Amino acid sequence: MPDLPWLSRRWLAQYLAEGPARGVRTDSDGHWDHPGAAVWPGAVREQLRRLWERRHTVLAAAEATPRTVCHLDVWPSNLIEDGATTVLVDWSFTGEGGIGEDIANPIVDSVADGLMDTALLPDIAAAVTEEYIAGLRDGGWNGAPDTVRRAIAACGAAKHSWFAPLALGRVLRDGSFGHPQYGRDTSGESALQRLQGLVTLLADWARTVAR
Repeated sequence: MPDLPWLSRRWLAQYLAEGPARGVRTDSDGHWDHPGAAVWPGAVREQLRRLWERRHTVLAAAEATPRTVCHLDVWPSNLIEDGATTVLVDWSFTGEGGIGEDIANPIVDSVADGLMDTALLPDIAAAVTEEYIAGLRDGGWNGAPDTVRRAIAACGAAKHSWFAPLALGRVLRDGSFGHPQYGRDTSGESALQRLQGLVTLLADWARTVAR
């Protein structure tokens, strides 16, 4: 990390303290066993419940990953195609982060609100991860690929530890979730069905961190 005073520090911890996690209501525990939640397999719901309960431990695991300079807000709206290249804009959060932290975010955000079809999630996750590892190699990094994959899992699980309880709570209370502009969900149940692949990925990431 360069010694520059304007680089952000511990951005992920600040995001979890001040961001969407605050929208998870204190009565969310009952949502996991609600009949409406049965769209998600029981083992996935249990892993997501533990992720939320252990979010501070998972954050510590994310912060223990190798440090690098990160953009910290990589998602589709900040990626602009320019001919044969892609321009990454909005560097206002730039600072210290974990290796792989920038890559976990677009994997989730590509499908979370319905921008892209969740059926594409396995291909998105695999392609983004492998190309990121290739980019690290091109940049002179010679660590083990599994170190990167574990870091992506830790950072992704930590940053999105709130996602499942928030989505489940909104659907069970309000009957909807997702960005209305994308129009992928016709009901709360269809929203949960659409998100099943994503929350399963988050559960898998959390399981990787717990090993």
